[in-house]
Amino acid sequence: MFKKLKLKYDENIVWLYPIFHMLFAALLAYIVIRVDISERGLFKYIPRIFLTSVPLARTILGSLAGSLLTITTFTFSTVMAVLTMYSSNYSPRIVQNFLKKKISLRVLGIFLGGFIYSITSLLFMRDSLYTDHVVSASIGVLYAIVSSIYFVFLSHKLLNLVKPHI
Repeated sequence: MFKKLKLKYDENIVWLYPIFHMLFAALLAYIVIRVDISERGLFKYIPRIFLTSVPLARTILGSLAGSLLTITTFTFSTVMAVLTMYSSNYSPRIVQNFLKKKISLRVLGIFLGGFIYSITSLLFMRDSLYTDHVVSASIGVLYAIVSSIYFVFLSHKLLNLVKPHI
């Protein structure tokens, strides 16, 4: 019984990496929101350049949420279209091989995690909660930079996966 359950778990590991990254993003949003709401004593340890006003933070987080969801949709729909085209011509397992690669699952999780971070932080961006500045937008920008780096890694892996067949 336990072996069957473990085998079933190992076969369906595709969902594990995105869920992990989304939970990490939700936890990060919770921590950053707590820092933003907390006493101003914590802000003396944060450089002033990373602090933004609440209206600017709303604008940045809204833009990040929209752009991360858009890039996730376009990236993975384009990747699946390319891989499906190549799988019909060369190897039918190329899509499965791509989906089992950790980098593709990690990029999907990071993109969706960035969306969750932005939306969750945006949910708590109220003028009544904050009196001064917040750090949520700066963390969101750093998250977007990390997402961009992982996008480059994904593009590189995809090209290496398809290149031998061209």
